[in-house]
Amino acid sequence: MIVNGHVVNEVGEFQMRSQMVNWFFLALSVSDLTVLIATFFVFSAPVIAEDSGSFTLVNASPRLLVFFYPFAHIAHTTTVYLTILVSVHRYLGVCHPFLVGIQK
Repeated sequence: MIVNGHVVNEVGEFQMRSQMVNWFFLALSVSDLTVLIATFFVFSAPVIAEDSGSFTLVNASPRLLVFFYPFAHIAHTTTVYLTILVSVHRYLGVCHPFLVGIQK
């Protein structure tokens, strides 16, 4: 979470917004944060509800699972594809620098 906050803070700088890889990192940190929040409700909330003994929380747990489970998978898939996108972008920037336009 600290790294996600740092990436969001760095992209806020004007000079950092001009580089494409920083936008990729911003999107990656947002999708990682979404994964963290959604998987908390998918995996931890049902256990917390059962341990609390509250009938209301136990009844709300399946509804939370149905709501957050698709978000968890969508965010996880987005994270994987953004990681591949950053890797390809960095590969092209390092191994084929003249194919990637210079951004100032």
